[in-house]
Amino acid sequence: MDFAELELKSLFGEVKRVRNIFDIMKEEPFINFMSEDLRVQDIFTYELPYGKFHGFYGHGNNPQNIAKLVRRLAYTREIFLIIKAQESPSNLLMNIFPEGIIGKNVQFWMKNDWCLFRFITHQYFLEKSEYINKVSRNEREIDRNIEILMNFPMNELYRIPSSATMKIGKRLQDYFAIREEESLYLTHHIHPYKGKFHAKMCRALLNYVHPYEDGMVMDNFAGSGTLLLEACLMGINSIGVEINPLSVLMSNVKCFSLSLDYEKLKKEVNKFIMRYHQLNDVDSIEMPNFIKKSLNEKTIKKIILAKKLLNEINDEKIKEFLLLNLSGAISDAVRRRRAEFNIILEERLKSSLLRIYTFKRLNEFLRIKLGNSITLMADARDMAQIEDEKIDAIVTSPPYSTAINYIENDKFQLELLKLASLDDLARKMIGHPDIKIYDYNMLYEVEKDDISMILKEIIFELITHRRDVALRVYKFHKDMRSALREMFRVLKRGGKCAIIIGNNNYRVDGRIIEVKNDEIIIEMSEIMGFKLDFYLKRPLEKTSTGAIRYESIVILKKGN
Repeated sequence: MDFAELELKSLFGEVKRVRNIFDIMKEEPFINFMSEDLRVQDIFTYELPYGKFHGFYGHGNNPQNIAKLVRRLAYTREIFLIIKAQESPSNLLMNIFPEGIIGKNVQFWMKNDWCLFRFITHQYFLEKSEYINKVSRNEREIDRNIEILMNFPMNELYRIPSSATMKIGKRLQDYFAIREEESLYLTHHIHPYKGKFHAKMCRALLNYVHPYEDGMVMDNFAGSGTLLLEACLMGINSIGVEINPLSVLMSNVKCFSLSLDYEKLKKEVNKFIMRYHQLNDVDSIEMPNFIKKSLNEKTIKKIILAKKLLNEINDEKIKEFLLLNLSGAISDAVRRRRAEFNIILEERLKSSLLRIYTFKRLNEFLRIKLGNSITLMADARDMAQIEDEKIDAIVTSPPYSTAINYIENDKFQLELLKLASLDDLARKMIGHPDIKIYDYNMLYEVEKDDISMILKEIIFELITHRRDVALRVYKFHKDMRSALREMFRVLKRGGKCAIIIGNNNYRVDGRIIEVKNDEIIIEMSEIMGFKLDFYLKRPLEKTSTGAIRYESIVILKKGN
């Protein structure tokens, strides 16, 4: 509810929370549409949100804003617009939302000189497309299921879905009726990644910090590219910054593959699969022990053959698409040790290809004009490639202070594909949890350092009993201070920066010490010249008893 309200206020203007939808429906002019022949009350109430409030209500003077809301809103499934009908609904629609298709994502009713429009947001169709990819085996099935999806919100108001525990016999419509928030739709799903951004939250925060159509947004801890892909789907240009070469590959491929010529991509993928099955064996190659313990020699040879075959691809973007899928297949093979690698790779390639086709078909209805994105191999502490005041807004989620070992999760791909030296990358990454890469002498700097007073107090509390934790926490925030300075430098005046960060908890001498990363970041950023614009702290239910109990949304603004 908080994120829904935040993005609405930024894109639309002031709105009021509606406690019960009946409070709106019983008043003029909505009550005109509650007659037996129209029964819009059935539509308003067919799937009410959980919780204390059912939605939002506001007045506006610019109905053209509706198009932006439909294209961009994350936490709103549908929008109702009621307007005095001085012309035909079709003419009104051409002015309000010209790319809308009546009967697909637009519906309208006329009564007593009033016109009531119903719009289904793009986010609804993007999320639900994941179920299409889960059940569709080929292009023909995707074609059929896209039609079912586009007709569902208009024609399935009274559908009673099958039980959530039912395993066999479900129809696609049953999945559409499930109240889940799929975040791995389309190319978000192409490669596994631990600690991903939640796509919906990314979209909502981007709507708040950058409600404009043009400009350039950035994620300087790009990770798997979630924010960048959402920006593309919203028609916004974006820049990512990443120090991990595998993350750079993920971010770029997930974004540009939606714009590739599908038929050309399909031809090259099928050609690659055919050639791969024809290749002969390779000689044994020496590998680190951690790889030999998890993958058999036959699988390792198959991986080397696939990488070698990539050299025959001339188109760089298609080569990167294949390389990312090869990386994903390696990750799959580590978990599915008994499966044949050639089968794993072929399955992943065909699955990724069908996701590109799903977007191609879906976009015939949605008509999304994709934004451009590029992720740079760079260090968030020194983004020399980006000019001063080049960026309009930032949405990012830095590592949660040594919470996740990103290299450990991807070490097989990084090593087998020769993307990076694991030791070198560990030393370069911010928030790496391996204490062996840090210098304990750094702790002597704490007292004289002008870093956050909140941080100093925590360090002094930790240092007696947990010097290792004290060192890791201090190093993380020294790095974050450098990253914040760079964010301040590249951000335009008046621009906003949204940071999602979790607070770490450590057991020390029988008690828990909380490292308040959010408060430390706020204090450091305000010293630099940022001003706190918005702050939200929320519990993380899955980790309520673990190292990270809360996640904070910190939104900063660079002064004029």
